[in-house]
Amino acid sequence: MLKIIITFLVFGKFAYIVELDSTYEAYYESGISERIEYRRVKVLENEIPEELRALEVTYTPYYNTADFEFVRVIRGRDTLYLDTEDIVDVLAPPDLGGTIFWGERKKILEIKDLRKGDILESKVKKYGGNWLGPTGVDKYKTPYPGYFNQIVLFGEEVPVKKKVYLLEELPEKPIKFGIFNGKIRHRIITKDGKKIHVFYSKNIRPYKVESLSPSIYDFVPKLIVTNIPSWNEMSRIEFHRAEPNVTPNETIKIFADSLCKGIMDEDEKIRRLFYFVADEIRYLGLIESEMEGYEPHPAWLTLQKRSGVCKDKAALLVALLRAQGFKAYYATTAVGMRVENIPADQTNHAIVAIERGENYEFLDPTIGAGGRDLLPASEGGQSVLVSREDGDTLRTIPVSPAEKNKVSIYIYTNLSGDTIHFVYLMNFDGAFDQRFRRVAQSGRQRMENFLHNILSEVYSGVVVIDSIRFTDPKDYSDYFKVWISGRAFNSVINTSDFKLYRPVCSKLTSSFVYFLRHLNSKRELDLVISSPQTYEVKEFVPLAKVVEPLKKHVSFGKEQAYLFNFETGYFVDQVEGARYFLNTEESGGWYSLTTSFVFSKKKYSPVEVKSMFKDYQNLQESENIWLIFKGE
Repeated sequence: MLKIIITFLVFGKFAYIVELDSTYEAYYESGISERIEYRRVKVLENEIPEELRALEVTYTPYYNTADFEFVRVIRGRDTLYLDTEDIVDVLAPPDLGGTIFWGERKKILEIKDLRKGDILESKVKKYGGNWLGPTGVDKYKTPYPGYFNQIVLFGEEVPVKKKVYLLEELPEKPIKFGIFNGKIRHRIITKDGKKIHVFYSKNIRPYKVESLSPSIYDFVPKLIVTNIPSWNEMSRIEFHRAEPNVTPNETIKIFADSLCKGIMDEDEKIRRLFYFVADEIRYLGLIESEMEGYEPHPAWLTLQKRSGVCKDKAALLVALLRAQGFKAYYATTAVGMRVENIPADQTNHAIVAIERGENYEFLDPTIGAGGRDLLPASEGGQSVLVSREDGDTLRTIPVSPAEKNKVSIYIYTNLSGDTIHFVYLMNFDGAFDQRFRRVAQSGRQRMENFLHNILSEVYSGVVVIDSIRFTDPKDYSDYFKVWISGRAFNSVINTSDFKLYRPVCSKLTSSFVYFLRHLNSKRELDLVISSPQTYEVKEFVPLAKVVEPLKKHVSFGKEQAYLFNFETGYFVDQVEGARYFLNTEESGGWYSLTTSFVFSKKKYSPVEVKSMFKDYQNLQESENIWLIFKGE
C-alpha cells in the first residue's frame, strides 16, 4: 500500500512518465565516444504533449553523427514500428537569439496517433565528439584531444522510474567521476573482460524551475565523468589552442598603436582597447575555423570582419593588449552555472585575464559591452581557468560587494496648488550602469519612454516630464546619471485645512528591484540575483510646509544577507540647484525620507527567501505614511 501511495505522489498528474532512460557509452583513446540511448515512455493522458508528437536528435556534421535505430509504439499486445524513412533532416535554428550559425542540424520523426496507455520506445546511436563545430581534416575530435568527459543529469520535468548510465572504461585511460546535487548510485561490473561503471537512480521526482532559480545543472542530480588529469592540463591545452590566434601580428600592432596614440596611463590604455572591442565588434558566430566553438578565430580576422562570439572578442582584446605591452591571457569561465571542482569541460564563455603583479584583472568585452565596468558584477564568484603555457589552476573571480553596485536617487518634491513639482537626480553605479546605459544606447525616445513609465507607476495621477538629461551613453568617464524635472497631477488629497501627500521614495525603490515580485513564502529553490546590490532613494520636501514632521526609523533584515530600511529625519541645509529647479523660495531646510535596500549575496536559500518575503511585507506596512502639508 505504501509503495502505491508513493508511486501516485511521484508519478501522478503528468501527461507521461519515463519508465526507463538508459545509455551505454564507450570511449576511445582519441576521446571520442560511441553511445546507445534507449528510452521508454508511457503515455498517461489523452492530450498528447508537444514533446511526444515528434522525436528529435541533434548533431553537427563533421563533429558527430546521430541516428534513430528504431522508434516503436507498443499498444496492448501490438507493436507498431515507425518508418525511419519519414525522418526529416533540417538545419537547427541558430543559437543565442539567432547569432550563432555553426551548422547544427536536427533529425525529426513525427509521431502520429499516439494514445493514452501507449508505450513509446526509441533507440538512438551517436558517434563522435562532444562539442559544436566542424573539425576539418580529422572528422571527429573532442575539445581536449585524447581525453573524454561527459556530464549527465539524473532528472527531468516529468517523473522517471529508472535512469541508467553505463560507461565502458578504457584501461589505458581510466576515468574518475563526481556526483553532485543529490544521490546517484554507482557500482562496477565486469563483462567480457571489460570494466563497466553503472550509475543509476530510481523513482526520480520531477524537477520544476522557479523564476530566478539556478541553472538545472546546479540543483538536478548530476554526474561528471572525465579522464582529464588536472586543471593544469586543461589550461595548457587551451593555451596551445588559442595562442596562435591571440599573438599580435603587424596589423594588430598598428591598430593598437592608433587606438592608444597619446595615452600614457596604463589603465586608460586598457579602457580604450576594451571599449573598442566591446562596442565595435558585433556578436556573431560563423564557421571560420576547424574547431568552431572552442578555438578563437585569429585576432586579425575578427578585427577585419568586425564580428565574432565571446572567444573571438576575448582573443582580439588579448592581442591588442599584448601589442601594448600587457601580459594578457585568454581565459574560460561558465556563465549561469557552477563549475564543479573536477577537471572536465564545464565552461561556456571566454574572457580576458591581465597579469598585474601577483594577481589577475579579469575583463569581459562580450557580456561587459555597453557598460563602464570592464567586468560585469554578474560574473563575480564564477570559476575561471586562465590559459597558460605551463598550465594554471581553477580560480575564482572576486565578488563585487553590494555598495559598488548601487542605485542612488535623490527626489526633491514641492507642492504648488494641487500640483507636485519634482526633480530627480539618479546615479547608477556598478552593475546598474550597464543596465540603464544600454537603454540610452537604444535612442533618446526609448529612454524617455522608459523613465516616463517608471514615474507613471510611482505617482497616482498624471505625470508630465518637462525635461530629461542623461549621460552620453558612449561617455565612460563616469557612471551613468539621469536628471529629470516634471510635474504630477491628481496625486494630492485636499481638505479645507491641509493637503495629504504620500511620499514616493519607497514605491520608487521597490520598482527598481526586479526580483521583489518573485518573493513568496513557498519557495523551493534558491533565488539567484545578478550580483550583490544596493538601492537608496532619498526624498526631500520643504520642511516649512510639513505639519508636525515625525521622525521614524524601521529596519528589517538578516545579517550578511539583506536589509530593508526606512527612516525620516531632517536635512537642514539647502541643496544646491534644488530651489531653482523647484521654483520655490522656501527656506528652513528640507524634511527627508529615505528608503534603502541592501542585498549582500547573489544566492538566497528558500529559507532566506521566505524570511525576506516576510520582512519586506513588514517594511511595506511600516513605511505606509502620509505627509500633511499646510493648506494654501
